[in-house]
Amino acid sequence: MAKKSNEVIAVTPEYTTHLNAFVDHLRTATGETYAMTAGRKFDKVFRLSESGKKCAFMVERSTGSIYGTKSWVMINHRRAFGTLGTIADWTWTGKRPIPNPGTPSADAHAVREAAIASKYGPRGRPRKALAPSS
Repeated sequence: MAKKSNEVIAVTPEYTTHLNAFVDHLRTATGETYAMTAGRKFDKVFRLSESGKKCAFMVERSTGSIYGTKSWVMINHRRAFGTLGTIADWTWTGKRPIPNPGTPSADAHAVREAAIASKYGPRGRPRKALAPSS
């Protein structure tokens, strides 16, 4: 088993500028307060409220990819919302970001959602066939 590296991925000034622009875009689009925390592989973007803070998005430091979260420490790979360079292709209001129609992000999102939907099947045990009542 490979040993995990504890090295922090270095970021460029361009990445920092794009990350700050992303947080500012969220603030103006939703009217809510956001903050961010730097991590080893991912930077967390929090939504602040009176009841506390909720981890809304995680941004991968090496690629700039934006992901939804499952918890404070886990990203949701199925909920990828483009990169820091494509934030204008998405509508960030509402519960989950939606790609704007006619953009390359919308096409990529449709392909990804179709791949996710194709993997779903009926769950649980099959129903028992009952004898017809007469």
